[in-house]
This record gives sequence, C-alpha cells and structure tokens, in this order.
Amino acid sequence: MTGTRAYGESVIFFLIQDGMVLCEVREWGGRVRNSSPGGGIDPVDREAPDYRVAALLREMAEELGVEPTAYRLVGEAWLRHKWLFYVYVVERWRGDLPPAVLDTGRPLRWVRPAELIADLNMPDLVELVREHVERNGGER
Repeated sequence: MTGTRAYGESVIFFLIQDGMVLCEVREWGGRVRNSSPGGGIDPVDREAPDYRVAALLREMAEELGVEPTAYRLVGEAWLRHKWLFYVYVVERWRGDLPPAVLDTGRPLRWVRPAELIADLNMPDLVELVREHVERNGGER
C-alpha cells in the first residue's frame, strides 16, 4: 500500500492440512469467530536477516509449540490501514499441535477454507488463504 504508514506489523499463519485450515476460536464483540494464530513483530525479531521469518518461528513456538518446516509468505493484509499483517501459509511442521493456543488457552479447530469468509474481517487475507489452499491442496 503505497503512501500508507504501518502503525504496527504482525505475522499471522495458517497451518494447512488435507485442505483444512487451523484456526483459533476467539470472541470479538460478543461473537465467536475463527481467527488466525499470530502475533506482533518484536524488537528481537528485527535483529535477524529476515525479521518476518524470525517472528514466524518465534510466534509458532510460543503459540503452538511447533516448528514450521515448509512455509510460504503468500502476501500482506492491512487492517484499517493501520496494521500490516504478513500472511504465511504453513504446510509442514515439526511437533504435535496442542488442543489450544499455548499462551492464551484459546481452542484450536480445523475449518474448511470457505468457512473463513464469514468469520475473518479482512477480505484480502481470506482470499490469499483460500486461493493458496485451492491451488495447492494443502496436503501434509
């Protein structure tokens, strides 16, 4: 987005398996919604050659206790022109997924890509993930 200053940056990641997408269940505005795991880019991440990858690795360890072994930056998504999200799709990882996000306790669940449209409020993000899953099948 040319000319728009990001007030913050985060990484978000979608784990894909058998055509399904892993989401955390969150409550926003009194509604339960599917959300992507992720988190803000920390100052320590900026010391790495690619701070976005450093943040991805750290956040996946903190939130899911797994290490990504096959991942791809599929694009960027803006929230209200104030926060920039680097969107990763993770196709393989090392370790076992927990039943809930480790640092918040929010439940995790697998959903079909079509279910993302109704639950996430960033249309660009939803399209990035849906296109990737449809094109690549999301096999683990």
